Amino acid sequence: MSGAAWRRLILRDAHTGLTRLDQFSKSLGIAPTIPTRRLSMLTEEGVLEKWRSSAHPPFEECLLTAAGQAFLPVLFMIGA
Repeated sequence: MSGAAWRRLILRDAHTGLTRLDQFSKSLGIAPTIPTRRLSMLTEEGVLEKWRSSAHPPFEECLLTAAGQAFLPVLFMIGA
């Protein structure tokens, strides 16, 4: 599968409420290395942003930005 396809699937999952690397990996049925690279790319592009949780132990969450939310209709049209 291409990098663009993985990124679309990650955005789809982020829209449904997934926020953590392990959740993306499990949902996609893949090793964590692929979503790790794609999450970094999406963060650099400003579509996702990383947050550090206040839980003990803390963990990183990736959340959709306003730009990510604005891209969702395009994503859904591509999937249709």
